[in-house]
Amino acid sequence: MEHFEKAVELADGVHWLGMRTESRLEVNVYLRTFKGNNKTTNMIIDPGPPVYFDELHDRVKSVIGDPRRVNLAFINHQDPDVGTNAIYFQKRNPKMSVICTEDTWRLTHFFGLKVTNFQPVDKFKKSRARLAT
Repeated sequence: MEHFEKAVELADGVHWLGMRTESRLEVNVYLRTFKGNNKTTNMIIDPGPPVYFDELHDRVKSVIGDPRRVNLAFINHQDPDVGTNAIYFQKRNPKMSVICTEDTWRLTHFFGLKVTNFQPVDKFKKSRARLAT
């Protein structure tokens, strides 16, 4: 099985940060960078479980420099293998927002995430997020 030691660029501004673990669950973390209007927004998607945080932190660092530049975390669902690391990225950047469904938030907020930084995708107009970029 091929093992990736670093971030894999899939397209401009899209990086796969995951890893193959040879277990029944794979880690599929993505970093999406949106650029425009002299501003950059970095979103981590499904930031993964704590057991892999150090590796993910290093991969984020290799792509955007400072992990404190992660502005958004999107959490697809509440399972701990998918979103627990959002709290560790939010501790590095206390302004980082978390976007997910209200149903997902119902459990993920127990990770210690700030309710003031939660944005429910259920309430996005026309199911779209507007970014400053």
